[in-house]
Amino acid sequence: MRTLPILDAERPVAYYVGHHDPNAVSRALRLAPYLPPNSLYLTASADVQERLDAAALPTQTIGVANSSSIAGGPATRPEQLLHNWAAHHRSTLTLCDAPFEYATSVRALPNLVRVRRPGYEAEDRLHRQYGNATWVLSPYASWLESDQVPAWLRAKTYYTGCLPDPAHRPGERAAARKACGFAPDKQYIVLLKAGRHGSFSLPQLTRAARHVPQYEWVRLGPVAHTRDPLPANLHQVGMVPDPHTYLRAADLIVSDADEGVVHRVAACGAPLVCIPEPDARHAQHTHAHALRKRGMALSYDTFPQAFEWPGILRRAAKLSSMGWAGFYCSDPKQRIYEFLRQFQQPDIRQNSVSRAS
Repeated sequence: MRTLPILDAERPVAYYVGHHDPNAVSRALRLAPYLPPNSLYLTASADVQERLDAAALPTQTIGVANSSSIAGGPATRPEQLLHNWAAHHRSTLTLCDAPFEYATSVRALPNLVRVRRPGYEAEDRLHRQYGNATWVLSPYASWLESDQVPAWLRAKTYYTGCLPDPAHRPGERAAARKACGFAPDKQYIVLLKAGRHGSFSLPQLTRAARHVPQYEWVRLGPVAHTRDPLPANLHQVGMVPDPHTYLRAADLIVSDADEGVVHRVAACGAPLVCIPEPDARHAQHTHAHALRKRGMALSYDTFPQAFEWPGILRRAAKLSSMGWAGFYCSDPKQRIYEFLRQFQQPDIRQNSVSRAS
């Protein structure tokens, strides 16, 4: 295996991580093991800096000094800061995961590569930020895209394929079940929503658990309180520092379709019942549709009624794990190497090229 090239020993590869999308840090962490060793991570957010520091990545918060506007047009405040930093440090490549929309960014940062998540719907206000970008990088597979993503955006996107997250390495399932206190003779449904405050409705779960008593239902997330006693097979675990262990121990996972959760589920390989959360970009519904289309999950727009769960569990038991087995890119280092190799070629750097996953 060839080692990743250092594009320029004197000029770093810069990776700007925005704070508006909670998954932007996750994307940076997923790409980090495969980028050149002289990469530097930038942000204008103290919260993002803290998360990057926790991952032991070389990180710098770009400050407010010399924050004049970018010549040639308006710009957002973080955009100004990134431009000023890049002009001073002359980064050989600048990766940017933030919703910057102005053409001035491209002129000010000629070696700019935009990083984006998959699943965007065809709305101008969501796509226009990539209209002037020569390069767009997606650390995902092209099949996770919405069918409505315009052809011009697909054509300029380099899809690495879904990159594994080093923090979600599969562990021994038996050890995970023991760590969670799961009985060896019982089956467990683990329910998880994305975000620090995500959880499924306790009344809905109470009705479902009573209707399907042969399963133990394990609810991760904030503990909810009720006057009525919970059924014996419904357990509220609360907020846990490592939900991955519970997912690894599960016989069935019920979750939303947030990109972070989908990657966690992929690392575990358990059957998935997906209930996407609505959002302005329809990203979760796009992911759920892609997974259902490939036979990797069942998906429902709302939490199913209690009487539906026996049939759902029968269908979920028949889901194949083959799709999840091939979810991750088989050779991520080589995929990133090919991307950097193309970037080093002047004739390619000046043109958009189509990249397949």
